[in-house]
Amino acid sequence: MGILGFNGVAICSSGIDGPYLVEVSLFDSEYDFLAEGTHLTAPYSHTEFDAPGAMLNPPHADYGHDDDIPPNGLFDFLLIEVQVNVSAEGVYWIDVWLGHSITFQLEVPYLLPGSQVVGINLRGSDIYISGIDGPYLVEITLADNEFNLLDRNENFTSDYSYTDFDPPGAIFDPPHSDYGLDMDLPPNGLYDHLVINASIYVYEEGLYDIWIDLFGADEITMGNTTEFLTVGSRHVEVLLNGSHIFASESNGPYHANLVLFNSTGWFLDYDAYTTSFYSYTDFDPRASSPPPPPTNLSAHLEEYALEDVNVSWSYQRNEGNESLVHHYDIFYGNVLDWNGNGYELLDSVLDSGEQTYNYLHENAGEGDPSNYFYYVCGVSLINGSSCTSSQVGKFTRPLNQGPNLISVPLVQSNESFEMVLQTVEYDKAWYYDSPSEEWKWYMKSKGYRRDLWSINHIMGVWVNVTASSNLTIAGIVPDQTTIHLYRGWNLVSFPSFNKSYTIADMRAEIGATRVEGYDFTALPNFLEVLGDAEVLQAGYAYWVKVDTNVDWIVEMA
Repeated sequence: MGILGFNGVAICSSGIDGPYLVEVSLFDSEYDFLAEGTHLTAPYSHTEFDAPGAMLNPPHADYGHDDDIPPNGLFDFLLIEVQVNVSAEGVYWIDVWLGHSITFQLEVPYLLPGSQVVGINLRGSDIYISGIDGPYLVEITLADNEFNLLDRNENFTSDYSYTDFDPPGAIFDPPHSDYGLDMDLPPNGLYDHLVINASIYVYEEGLYDIWIDLFGADEITMGNTTEFLTVGSRHVEVLLNGSHIFASESNGPYHANLVLFNSTGWFLDYDAYTTSFYSYTDFDPRASSPPPPPTNLSAHLEEYALEDVNVSWSYQRNEGNESLVHHYDIFYGNVLDWNGNGYELLDSVLDSGEQTYNYLHENAGEGDPSNYFYYVCGVSLINGSSCTSSQVGKFTRPLNQGPNLISVPLVQSNESFEMVLQTVEYDKAWYYDSPSEEWKWYMKSKGYRRDLWSINHIMGVWVNVTASSNLTIAGIVPDQTTIHLYRGWNLVSFPSFNKSYTIADMRAEIGATRVEGYDFTALPNFLEVLGDAEVLQAGYAYWVKVDTNVDWIVEMA
């Protein structure tokens, strides 16, 4: 028998008395439909349920606001004064839409009990761009901090003309035009670029950014330019890569989406344009040799979504190779191989003329128990490719509650404890520094450090885990690591994904006389002496005793 609950606040807010008709559908764990039925409740009154913490209290006021100094007589905002009666103080969500799709704004105020007025500014430039005169329909919704709908109102504003509002700094002012550009000397009769001449009317001089996305049957290429524009009617030429058009094998006319931003990245206007007729063979293929490889390959867990892995790289554009790359292929595998054997194509990213690119491997970070390794190839029009000389990866190791002996097998761009251990629930960490023969500490709860500020890929570190969690990191895969061992005991990592490297191999290389490793069941020290046949593991750490100072050179695979 299952129990279904319905939000009483929502029932009270509806103003509808019962009995209520309940429609029930049954699905299995695979979401396959099994059965359905209905149920009629007892005759409840909506007043029997908890009242919402706040309700809208129309009528709501509106007026235009000119915040220019000095005022220019045009409204920068349409201010909606939303009236709210609050019975329970707290955070509320107020969403205001103007004319269904002209513009909207969300405010999340903290409201105290009593009659409250929340001023919500709607952008006047959006109203101007719409070209629609008022009165405007205002749709207002009120929800609590758990997104339960509390109330909804509709009302009309006073009478406005769209010309009462301040236009954006600039807007598109069609018609636009286009032409093919052959930049070869001497000309070879093939276009290196398709040039779109965007017509713009500028109300306020300044820097503006114009982006154009070109489509045939599919997306072909994109381009952008940033220019300082003075007041008046202006034309801005945006160059689109002709070699990408040739590679598309798609004939025109082409569809172009034009987007205009100001210098702060604020959206100003959008327009669509259809080019003249072209054959894809009108454009220069250019790429007859493999492009230079991408550089600066790196990876990190996405800042606001640790469950995603962000892979980034750069492409150095020099004179003569700026149009050699058509797209980038991202390859990945679960087992590290420097030649990429066994790797699969994860996705492709079209070259857009930028210096830096990012690709988000969704749901591959925290929460995914698999390890991943990545490299990126720049691919030309004729499928010649050059790949990054390095690889990046994502590593996960589950940790038990209590002391854990860990290491970080990937090079981190930020080696602070706050970033490296951001997926771990822990309260303290400690590390044995062999040169000084001293322990170093970090206490998370008190922000206390005893000379322990960071963790790198050669250190072994004890971490006291307060709740079972994962050590999940992303970073650069080091091809080789040198670890300096000092006479006596050393607490070190094993920064390698070599699955056949044994204690015997270590002894042969550095003359270790004793090696101890982590064992969660070996109370009280959680350590055991390791025999020659034991295989070292990435993400773990080891106590290694040597009779003399020696360098241990660890190969990644």
